[in-house]
Amino acid sequence: MKTLQIAHLQAAVDAVRLANGGALPIAAYGSLPDRPETGMVAVSPAILPGYRKSMCVRVVTCRGSVAAPGLVAGLIPENGSKTMAMLMQTDDADDPDLLNRLAARELDGKGYAPAIVRADLKDGSSRLALAFIAEIWHSDFWAGAPSDAALMMSRATGRCGSNVAYLAAVIDFETQVFGHVTPELSEISRHLEAFKSCPELDCSPRGEFQSVAEERRSCLDAL
Repeated sequence: MKTLQIAHLQAAVDAVRLANGGALPIAAYGSLPDRPETGMVAVSPAILPGYRKSMCVRVVTCRGSVAAPGLVAGLIPENGSKTMAMLMQTDDADDPDLLNRLAARELDGKGYAPAIVRADLKDGSSRLALAFIAEIWHSDFWAGAPSDAALMMSRATGRCGSNVAYLAAVIDFETQVFGHVTPELSEISRHLEAFKSCPELDCSPRGEFQSVAEERRSCLDAL
């Protein structure tokens, strides 16, 4: 892992702790609410102004493979946007291994960068929190239409499970906690549902189609 990444993470952690009297609130928005690190507890739902949630980080391990990469959520800075998250923090403020666990999970070449964000809570207060946002210049940053995201995600599975199950967990979190879903995620889910109406596809192109993706698009366009 790059020394610079660790230094940036340590600096962000120190600044957030200083602003919160030693506590380390973390803005969780993807897998963390569903699969938190050991010792992390939910504090409050939060809105993060200035960021847009997108399935924009390409993965080839946990929710995808080299042969069929998947996509997971990242935060993209965007004026006027806001996104849903869960503010979490460790139940042990002096946990000596927390930094290493977070770095191994979120950094180490995975397309994220540590950032300090403002979290607006339901009671009207705001706190500074640590977040891991998409590193838009990283080779695994991905940008495309929801239909293209659905095509990738429908085929992707890794050691943590299917990419579709990951999306379902994020949508379930938003629905249960906030009562609505990030529009992009909802659109990807709609395309995935539409694919279920398509003929069963194998992993090789058939007939007039040059690829499985082209065949699925043709099917989707016909719905």
